[in-house]
Amino acid sequence: LYRSVVTGDIAQIRGHAKSFVVEDAATEQARLESGEIVVTGPMFGHSMRQPTVDSEAWELEQRILDSHALSLDSFSHLRKLANGTRRPLAISPGEASACIDEQGCLSVSFTLPAGGYATAILREILKTENEAQ
Repeated sequence: LYRSVVTGDIAQIRGHAKSFVVEDAATEQARLESGEIVVTGPMFGHSMRQPTVDSEAWELEQRILDSHALSLDSFSHLRKLANGTRRPLAISPGEASACIDEQGCLSVSFTLPAGGYATAILREILKTENEAQ
């Protein structure tokens, strides 16, 4: 779903922390496709910003919680560890380069925004043909 916007999603202008609620999914879909915005996903916790109640995005997140018999209140006893937040569902590496040296070793270099995981990027690069499907 990171390539589509649904009503009630919490989105961000790429590169900025401020977020907004998607009211018109068709309009925001064009902005997502152009790379102007990114949809956020939940890191569940008791004070996490939620999508608009009863919206498509809210229902998706509720199904995730329900499938594990959880609610946002389930995290309240973990206040310091799991207060909840939202993170972009997609990030773009910057300053990316790759080369193969004389011994045939691959060297990869890139930058990521705060909260990005280099291990996730490397996992995608190192996939075998069977894993890429």
